[in-house]
Amino acid sequence: MANPHHSHSFHSTRNHFREPPSLWVRLRPNIPLRAVSTLEQMFRIGQRTASRRPFLRRIITLPHVLIVSWLFLLLWGERSVFTASVQLCDWDWEDWPESSTPHHLVLVADPQLVDPHTYPGRPWPLSALTTHYADRYLHRSYATIERYLRPSTILFLGDLFDGGREWNTGYSASSEPQWKRYGEEFWLREYDRFGRIFFGHSSEDDYTADGRPGGRKVIASLPGNHDLGFSTGVQLSVRDRFGAYFGDGNRVDVIGNHTFVSIDSVSLSAQGQPDPEPVAGGSTTSESIWRPTQDFLDGVQAEKRRAVSHELQHLSGYRHEGEFIHKVLDTNDRLAREEPKAAKGEDGEDSKFPTILLTHVPLYRQPGVPCGPLREHWPPSSPAKGSTDQVDNDARNAIPIARGYQYQNVLTPEVSAEVVKKVGNVAHVFSGDDHDYCEVLHKGYTTSVSGSSGGGGIREITVKSISFAMGVRKPGFLMVSLWNPVSESGGPGQPGDAKRPTIQTRLCLLPDQLSIFVKYGYMMIFTLAILTARAVFFSTTTRDRSPPSSSSSSSSMTTTTTSNILPISKSRSSSPPPPAYHDITPADSSSAISSHAQQAAHHAVHGSSSSTTSNTSGIGGANVGGAGGGGGGGGLAARAVNASSRARSASPGAGYAFPSAVVDMPSDFATPSAAGLGIDFGIPRSSSPPDASSSSFNAVGPMSEKSRWGAGGGKYNHHHHHHHHHQRLRQSRWPAVRQVVRDVKAALVRVTIVVSVVYFWLVLH
Repeated sequence: MANPHHSHSFHSTRNHFREPPSLWVRLRPNIPLRAVSTLEQMFRIGQRTASRRPFLRRIITLPHVLIVSWLFLLLWGERSVFTASVQLCDWDWEDWPESSTPHHLVLVADPQLVDPHTYPGRPWPLSALTTHYADRYLHRSYATIERYLRPSTILFLGDLFDGGREWNTGYSASSEPQWKRYGEEFWLREYDRFGRIFFGHSSEDDYTADGRPGGRKVIASLPGNHDLGFSTGVQLSVRDRFGAYFGDGNRVDVIGNHTFVSIDSVSLSAQGQPDPEPVAGGSTTSESIWRPTQDFLDGVQAEKRRAVSHELQHLSGYRHEGEFIHKVLDTNDRLAREEPKAAKGEDGEDSKFPTILLTHVPLYRQPGVPCGPLREHWPPSSPAKGSTDQVDNDARNAIPIARGYQYQNVLTPEVSAEVVKKVGNVAHVFSGDDHDYCEVLHKGYTTSVSGSSGGGGIREITVKSISFAMGVRKPGFLMVSLWNPVSESGGPGQPGDAKRPTIQTRLCLLPDQLSIFVKYGYMMIFTLAILTARAVFFSTTTRDRSPPSSSSSSSSMTTTTTSNILPISKSRSSSPPPPAYHDITPADSSSAISSHAQQAAHHAVHGSSSSTTSNTSGIGGANVGGAGGGGGGGGLAARAVNASSRARSASPGAGYAFPSAVVDMPSDFATPSAAGLGIDFGIPRSSSPPDASSSSFNAVGPMSEKSRWGAGGGKYNHHHHHHHHHQRLRQSRWPAVRQVVRDVKAALVRVTIVVSVVYFWLVLH
């Protein structure tokens, strides 16, 4: 079926110009009928409602609806989604006796503040935005954790910074040339930035869940390979700087009746390695790197006993006498004398507090040991057909055994075995570094700890990164619930408690920041599309429905009576003939015709609104001189005598609208722009005066043979007609397009201003 828009009824003709079909008329046949009826019904309902209630018309508009939609989306993406994610991880998953009061602990791994080292090739605008949004994500997530979960203790598992190992100290410089310009001041700014993200929005008074005078405890002293380097890449001055601001990486803490032992595994990994190459600031031996951690492991059992003894004294209400007396005491003798007997077991061994090992780099495991179903990168492989057992070797779901510049995915077997053996009594291991979740059971390590995860091995959980810039779509943290009631002697609080697990964990996932950005992008596209559709729909429907204006009506009415320069059509031949003119002499023809050309150009510029007036006063609207004109000099004064013989000729062969007696025409007649009007009709000039008998002469200048009328009957050139027709179509379309662009721009500016103000308020608060 032919397209109705290309039918003859939609085209302009010589004697009538039709407005081209609107965009709505063009699109309507291609839109489903149900959608068309729905849109038109909504338009009619909106018009009726607006006419009845003008106040609602000003309030309930499409831009206002979009603004409200944006407000809800921003509140969801900047506030609600974080709150909802953390509230899903409430402590109601714990499986303890009803009367229990567990200690709540949160493990945070690999925040790795984004800095120049993170994305070195990323250009400035994008790198600044990445840093801003990564910091805001960390701040918002951490604040939500503190506000809704209210943990009593928060432990960081290393990699606090991303390029901390590369920032120079006063005694050393980075081995990489591109980082040598970052010095001590830059590291201090990063340290302040870390404090503002994690410690600048909480109050100590809000965290007294366990009733301790100190309230909440935050420990961030465990270093990672991005903080210090790895193995022989560790620089002593960099490690000393980290320890001076965050604390010693090797330490023992008693939390919730469990002994937490933190190990600087990145420095210990230099054991057995050759000495590093000398760098700026002096040479370093590998032993100077691993020796402090090794000395700590050698005395960790005694350190554990002292820590447990101090905790038991606190639980039993024991107060140190003379704690602030200024005198020298032998602390070991005093501790042995005042220590409760059950600080050691009945067999004289260490207290039975379960030990939890914290290390940034995970312990060694065989290649292909699967990490379980909670790993984001690759889900576990399906077991063989007919089998329900988990696949023992799943390389995709496992942590790869690999190493590179300043990193190693797992510790060596020797270092892992030595750490577990010397720490002793290990019930659980928590690590970081991998950025994704991994839970394995090390069957190669045996333990007889009562609170361990099932015996026959040590369960290790590698905690997911809390930053969305670390290669995971959904960051997370680990919730740990500790409940280990003990008696004053340090033994189990109730008979049978020795066989009960004392640790429960749960992974909590945070929002997918990338999906939030994608939703913002979709909303932007939808906003632009709906505003454009609104502008097009209302502009076209208003134009199609609006009646013709009075000015256009009067213009069309006056056109029918206007003495036009060019003929319109044969259908207009029945119009009243124009007034006749006096004969003019060749001497007067130049001034008369030039005056008429100026009037014709003025008529072309200012439209036909004054055409009726022109008819009453001749072609120029006044007498233009000449004999008998009565108006100063003779010329084209109208008269009624013998009008038929002097009427305007319908034949272009004799010239348009002027008597055939005119023979002496100036060569620049057809160029009104030469007279200062600034108009060029594009008609070629003739260098010599035209001949009155020539068939190519007309009132607006000589015309070429290809574009003039034929002398024998008014045949119009088809190509010339279509050229002007399409030109008028284009001219009629552009105002509508410009109006649509203006409407969209105005509405978009309103929406953007309000949405931007709300967004920045949410960001800054």
